[in-house]
Amino acid sequence: MNKSLYTHKQAGFSMIEVLMALVVVGLVLTAVAGMITNSMKARSDARYRQVANEIAQNFIENCRQEQALKKWSDFIDQGTGSCIGGNTTVNKIAEVGLSYSVAVAVINDNVNIPNTETVDITITWNSGRHNDTNTLEETLKVSQVFTNRN
Repeated sequence: MNKSLYTHKQAGFSMIEVLMALVVVGLVLTAVAGMITNSMKARSDARYRQVANEIAQNFIENCRQEQALKKWSDFIDQGTGSCIGGNTTVNKIAEVGLSYSVAVAVINDNVNIPNTETVDITITWNSGRHNDTNTLEETLKVSQVFTNRN
């Protein structure tokens, strides 16, 4: 009867095949775009955290230098100009387009560990991202114990 329909090879693509190929390509491109976005966020977060670590490290190095130059009694004196100048000293530092806040808390724990001074450094910054209600703030906390070497 209609044997000629089955003997000819079909040439070209059908519309359904083309649409399916476009859907697959679209899904792949959407996934790649999402991965690129997440990668860029992670890269910027890592840079902000690196700067916060550098700020904390510089602060601790300044304290170590001050400890080496001063007597212990002068070093632990929390007066003006001291590296450990009292609790909740806040400084604003601008780096990589962000403002970092540095808060210092001095913990006198001579009961458990004699002749020591513990300095807690808390660095906060606003990452610029938002959740449902407000802007997200990131925090890095570093503690350093200074010991009387005199």
